[in-house]
Amino acid sequence: MEITITCKSYEELVQFAETLLGRSGAAGTAAPAQGRAPAAPAVPNVPVTPNAPGAPTAPGAPVQNAGVPTTAASYTQEDLAKAAITLMDSGRQAELQQLLTGFGVASLPELPAARYGEFATALRTMGAPI
Repeated sequence: MEITITCKSYEELVQFAETLLGRSGAAGTAAPAQGRAPAAPAVPNVPVTPNAPGAPTAPGAPVQNAGVPTTAASYTQEDLAKAAITLMDSGRQAELQQLLTGFGVASLPELPAARYGEFATALRTMGAPI
């Protein structure tokens, strides 16, 4: 999600931020800056609970992610090999070998499938497109 806010002056930005934080005038309203309309409609000062409908909302209650996928991406040995090749092509064979050694294997076929996700993350950290 991306939200873009455009303000014509620093004062409008401050006013909008104060309105958003519920720090100006009556809750959720703000006075226009010197005859100008506010940069955005007033935002009511209402607490937001990220829980799924019907989930507990008491303080300290566990937060459930409604609609957000929670399964890890799955990778194949072929996916990992393609990503590793991009590192090798850029002259980073020694770093790739160190990574494999860090995972306790000498070559990619020896890597247990249960560690593919972890290895993919390490490759991504090194700059490989995966």
